Amino acid sequence: MSPAAALAAVLKVDQDALPPRLVQQIRAGQVNLNDPAVTLALLRLNAVVGLTGFFKSDGGLQSVGFQCAFCHPTVDNGFALGIGHGLDGWANRRCGP
Repeated sequence: MSPAAALAAVLKVDQDALPPRLVQQIRAGQVNLNDPAVTLALLRLNAVVGLTGFFKSDGGLQSVGFQCAFCHPTVDNGFALGIGHGLDGWANRRCGP
């Protein structure tokens, strides 16, 4: 799944987990948010709120773990819609199932 599709599915990205260079590249439009490889990179950075990627020794994704924040993700949207500083412990603000 691409980052764009993940954000459309109401997943959130913690801006504080992103290296400054990556933030600059995203702002400059130099990161293809329709590339599923970028999602893997975000999982490696532990930047997807509520998901933890577990990777094989060859770098491939082995499995994904879910935390409470998966159903209760909230960020301040300070960077872009769905991307911002994590707001841990806030109420579930998702609409629908």
